[in-house]
Amino acid sequence: MVDAGLNVARLDFAHGTHAEHAATIAAIRHVSNELGVPLGVLQDLPELHVHSDAPKAAHLAFGLEHDVDWVAIPFVRNASEVLRVKRFVAAYGRNVPVIAKIEKPEALDAIDEIIAAADGILVAPGDLGMEMPPGRIPSVHRDIVALANRASKPAISAAPRHEPAISLQRTAGVDVVIDIIDGTDAVMLWAEPECDSTSLEAVRIVAELARATKCRYPHEELRARRMASAARTIDTASAEEATMTGTICSCATSSREHRREMPRAGSHRSAPARA
Repeated sequence: MVDAGLNVARLDFAHGTHAEHAATIAAIRHVSNELGVPLGVLQDLPELHVHSDAPKAAHLAFGLEHDVDWVAIPFVRNASEVLRVKRFVAAYGRNVPVIAKIEKPEALDAIDEIIAAADGILVAPGDLGMEMPPGRIPSVHRDIVALANRASKPAISAAPRHEPAISLQRTAGVDVVIDIIDGTDAVMLWAEPECDSTSLEAVRIVAELARATKCRYPHEELRARRMASAARTIDTASAEEATMTGTICSCATSSREHRREMPRAGSHRSAPARA
């Protein structure tokens, strides 16, 4: 997977036990050390419910104890959900960035506040499409990525696994390329049940698409396209100074150089997340 282009491994805490996740994290760190390459761990928390704070806190505490590199919050609807998790992380004495996953239409009403509160944004067009007219999804997706770009926050786009992987190359591959040109920093491949040959091929294809797109559209050209309609202020200029690259898989895969490197918890330093 790493040789194919994987930068970050996503662990879905809605499934599996803490013992299983601990073993996976240990394996990821071992591979990273053996190969001498940065390999991040993204902890994807279960959906937040009013009466689930205790279990959620237990999952989050486990992730922080095991030095995850990023924490993702699913189905975010408002900034307070992001701030609640960030307060927990800070109280735990850690500096782990928090990613807000945009999967519900309600989040669009508070998207500016959510982006301001979060350390990064993950857009899931498939989930949004369950509750919104399909025709709105591309423009909404593009707008959210643009807002994250201008705020100097990493923007991740979720791309579902395709069977067989060749369909990714022929069809969804176009979406991946467009996402990268539009400003996506990392592409997350989800619904990968195991690291089988199909998952490996999917990662390889997306990483190849990302590299080819960055060669065809250099960072400076992509930056000019992204910022064409943005007022040139100190904030937007600073936002464009830093860069980062990445690929995520539940696996995931990367796109382009980003504006700033995300900080990570613990001593095991990781590469920036992917597009």
